Amino acid sequence: RDYYASRGLGDVYKRQQRVSAPTAPVLNEMRMKIMVEYKPEGQGRCAADLSEEELRAAAASDAILESTALAFDHDHRLRFELCGRTAYMPYEECADGAGTSAVRDIAILTRVGRPTCFVIEQMPLDAGGAFLLSRRKAQQACKVEYLDTLFPGDIIPCCVTHLENFGAFCDVGCGISALLPIDCLSVSRIQTPADRVAVGEAIFCAVKSRDAQGRLVLSLKELLGTWQENAGRFAVGETVVGIVRSIEDYGVFIEIAPNLA
Repeated sequence: RDYYASRGLGDVYKRQQRVSAPTAPVLNEMRMKIMVEYKPEGQGRCAADLSEEELRAAAASDAILESTALAFDHDHRLRFELCGRTAYMPYEECADGAGTSAVRDIAILTRVGRPTCFVIEQMPLDAGGAFLLSRRKAQQACKVEYLDTLFPGDIIPCCVTHLENFGAFCDVGCGISALLPIDCLSVSRIQTPADRVAVGEAIFCAVKSRDAQGRLVLSLKELLGTWQENAGRFAVGETVVGIVRSIEDYGVFIEIAPNLA
């Protein structure tokens, strides 16, 4: 209750308390619908394809849309164009936590030229008016309605956004990042996350855990098959293609499947 209230979402909490616990099949169906709503950025409903009437309906229902950010202006706003009109996203609306140490300025600046999700906070008030947009509100809804409901072992779609030596960062919905550590990418030894995934690649991951800040930690190797399943694809005497992963004094490790070396 306090979690919801601190985010101005007390009505959501009250509504959830009035709903009886769903059965497993109903819960799975609900989660599938939620996954469709809270997609990684770049996979959502494009606002550029909508008419002004459709945009008005989306604003009334708090539907999550996305469009490419065109610029970051001198007033520290992301600028877009919707239906031939200018749209602005004030700095504090550019991300959940914008203006605090939780979100760096570079994370907002680099949205320029990229698909960015939002809900429409305000339609143009007159002929020369502009749309007002909020990515913060979209991300908060994604956390409360989707990400906070996940448990270890749940399998979710995500998109690789950037790579570091220690792992890959993935968009798990509305631009919210989760870490996929390098040791969770596969059983086979790899030198860098680029040996297994690429930026922009859409993948499925299993929820492994949460860090101290409550952010998701992901794993991919459990979805690549067991050692027995991978080994069953090969037979003694076959000649197959492999990748040399490491050379040791006692031999060479050759990967012939993502989870088999």
